[in-house]
Amino acid sequence: MSYQCGDRSSASQCCSVATSPRIFAMKASVRIVGAAAALAWLAGVAGFGQGIVIFKNDRNTRVFYPDCVTPVEGPKFVVGLWAGALGSTEPSLVPVTLPIPLATGVAAGLWNAGNRGIPFVAPGERAVLQARVWEAAAGSFESARAGGWLYGMSGTITLATWEGITGIAPETTWPSAFCLVPEPATVALLALGGAALLSVQLARGPSSGQRQRRTKSD
Repeated sequence: MSYQCGDRSSASQCCSVATSPRIFAMKASVRIVGAAAALAWLAGVAGFGQGIVIFKNDRNTRVFYPDCVTPVEGPKFVVGLWAGALGSTEPSLVPVTLPIPLATGVAAGLWNAGNRGIPFVAPGERAVLQARVWEAAAGSFESARAGGWLYGMSGTITLATWEGITGIAPETTWPSAFCLVPEPATVALLALGGAALLSVQLARGPSSGQRQRRTKSD
């Protein structure tokens, strides 16, 4: 039996017959687009030519305030990944990610930045990694360290990176939790030095000249 789409009595059958091929075509298009996107992503990752790691920490490697008891919270504090090729020393490490804020609440002291690439490390090669945390208001880790803001660094680790095709990226497993430290600015050091000299002077008592003037006045 055939139906004409102009017949009211056969409207439902007509719509069903007419739209079914369209639905199948749309589903096929979605599958094709999805597959193409996945292939493009894989090709981009592979072609990008960099090793990948999952930049995160866990509850055993939280970041704490200088009291080493209170976990640090975002968004006032941020964390970045520093890296170097195999054999690099800590002073030679360079930042390879934009900083992200630490978590808040029950997850304070933690972060999870997901997959992060290391441009100068080939996929699958090993890299030296370090996490660095600082007060966001300082603008950068270097400014925080030099300007009297709170900052801190994890221990370094050596990790084989992911090539971006098979399996999953390795997680950054840090040696231990770490605490932020203050770095007194030059002005603060001068103030401390002046206070120390004043304390010494007060402890010594009046100078001989001051004692002589006091004796004459008496």
